[in-house]
Amino acid sequence: MEKTTIEPGTVIGNANILDLRKATAETVASISKIGNVNILLYSRETAPFIPKLNLSNINVSVEAP
Repeated sequence: MEKTTIEPGTVIGNANILDLRKATAETVASISKIGNVNILLYSRETAPFIPKLNLSNINVSVEAP
């Protein structure tokens, strides 16, 4: 699996699908804001990260394996 590096202060926006199912605590800490997302995918393991994110304009969030 390829490891993705996110720079501190990253802003994510205008994403049709944002898949956080394999996000790490380190990655989440680097994201300053997420906005304008149609579908937010997360897993049972990454669900605790959701309240730590600065989220706005999320259409649907879905827990998926």
